[in-house]
Amino acid sequence: MIYKQLTTKAVTVAVAALIGAGASLTQANDDAILDLLVKKGVVSQREANDLREQADAQMAQAVQDNSKIKVASWLQSLTFYGDFRLRDEFNDQFNNAWGPGVDPSAARSKADEQRFRYRLRVGAMMDFADWVTLNFRVATGQAQGATGETNPNSANQTMTDSGSRKSIGVDLAYATLHPPMLNDGPFGLKIMGGKMLWPTYDPFFVSDMGHDPDVNPEGAGEQLEYKFGEKDKFRLFFNAGQYVLNENKAQEDKDAYMFDQQLGLESKINDHLKLTTVVGYYTTKNLNQVSGTAGTSPNLGNSLHANGTYLDDFQVAYASGELAWNINDKNFLGTPNVVKLGGKVMKNYSTFAKNLTGVSNATDAGDPDQTFGWTGQVSYGDNKKKGQWRVALQYKYQQADSTYDAWTDDDWSNGGTDRKGFAFEATYNIFDWWQVRAAVFDATKISNWTGNAHDQTGYTGYYSTRTQLDTMIKF
Repeated sequence: MIYKQLTTKAVTVAVAALIGAGASLTQANDDAILDLLVKKGVVSQREANDLREQADAQMAQAVQDNSKIKVASWLQSLTFYGDFRLRDEFNDQFNNAWGPGVDPSAARSKADEQRFRYRLRVGAMMDFADWVTLNFRVATGQAQGATGETNPNSANQTMTDSGSRKSIGVDLAYATLHPPMLNDGPFGLKIMGGKMLWPTYDPFFVSDMGHDPDVNPEGAGEQLEYKFGEKDKFRLFFNAGQYVLNENKAQEDKDAYMFDQQLGLESKINDHLKLTTVVGYYTTKNLNQVSGTAGTSPNLGNSLHANGTYLDDFQVAYASGELAWNINDKNFLGTPNVVKLGGKVMKNYSTFAKNLTGVSNATDAGDPDQTFGWTGQVSYGDNKKKGQWRVALQYKYQQADSTYDAWTDDDWSNGGTDRKGFAFEATYNIFDWWQVRAAVFDATKISNWTGNAHDQTGYTGYYSTRTQLDTMIKF
């Protein structure tokens, strides 16, 4: 008996030393050895768990002692990430004189524009304890106007000005709270604040209607989910965002905000079908105190007062969804055999948008109500790993006052509303970390409103075709 105890202790010490030394052993090998010893009865499950904890502590201490990057002891993990993209972009534009029977060469608002651009983003994800994550990222961006701030809709930087040094700024800076006691079992809760990724859900679109993925809103957000059914077949979720649109220095009670909330359900119908549906509603506050013709997000479609401010607040209801069909588990020409159908519809119920008498850009007396928008898209394939590719075709119809114009996708006719047309995208992954992309955005003006808000300098008028060729490396 004594011999067996001594033998067990000797083996335990030897295993602990082996795992602690562990530079040449993977975590999977460590676990396999311990599981085998438990199965053979050499050590108990409790002793095996203690060994794992000791090994993890020793490894963490070894990393901290030998790392050239010193961090606070309460920081559990630090992950750097980023990407670099080169782009060749060509934009073919016509002004409001363009139309049937008009010579296109006589209707150009300006010469065709070709730009060579790049985007660099570098970030760090930091985990504190078990319930706080900090995400920080800086990015390039084109400076706008006298303030020197960058366009919130794009981190692209144009190659120009004899190789001058370019702007770089804070792209993300937000904390996420996810307490373990509220994220066990079927429930999940996240609360975030700062300059953040969108807390709300939208299907993947080549050109989004109101949540340009390049925009990182500022404010707070909440995500709550509940999983239920066999093997978590269903996921019910509620997302909300409270965003700061403009800080009014002159009148504190006139700061402009947006409040967005949505309820969704993700359903795994079977092994090959997954359906995600969402209904939502957003409102703005004090938007009529904000200029739609100045700043880093000038108006590109919404109706304005004569002084250039927005007419009033938005009250927009929307619904979106995506059906993912995994045809089979085989690949087609190297990519997953997956088809996705996505769509979104939105309607602005604000009174102002239906009564535009006297507004500078509401000269179309025959159709003053421009409050509806919708989009639909079909895609095939995936673009996450080496050799995979995806193609997507989208149609979008977005009337002038269907949504807040500053946060629409700016690749589609320079952003904004009062446009209809197509978007096409094809991507291919040369490696997991290297992707190439081609995209075309074709947009035509919907209304015949001719006020300043729709025809300001630099606005593309009736017709625009934008072509992009990208190569991107991520790390």
